Amino acid sequence: MPADILQEVKMKNVFVQLAHDPRQQFILPFIEDGEGVAKFSGPMPSTFWSVEVIGGKRVNPLRAGDRVIISGIDTDTGKSFAIPTILACQDPGDPANFIQPIIPLTSDTGDVHIHVHR
Repeated sequence: MPADILQEVKMKNVFVQLAHDPRQQFILPFIEDGEGVAKFSGPMPSTFWSVEVIGGKRVNPLRAGDRVIISGIDTDTGKSFAIPTILACQDPGDPANFIQPIIPLTSDTGDVHIHVHR
């Protein structure tokens, strides 16, 4: 994660679920009712996100690499808060760590470009 953290959001009632096609009619939860800290850095709209989730009920097995959506309650404001991007599980332990995936893209010339997935 870049060193210039612009913001941290402390969360409660954190809910981590599988990122999937929204047209599908299912939710696969991994963690319910955890606590966490979301961090983001970089200029908008190119913000980089990471989240750490502590505790909570582990309702389905979570694996490194799983792509997830995370939401919860901002403890400072008491309002619902959702991370505005899909994250990848980096470490499924307790605490569980999630980062915004960086996807390498190649051009027609074979050059590698880095793209932050949104």
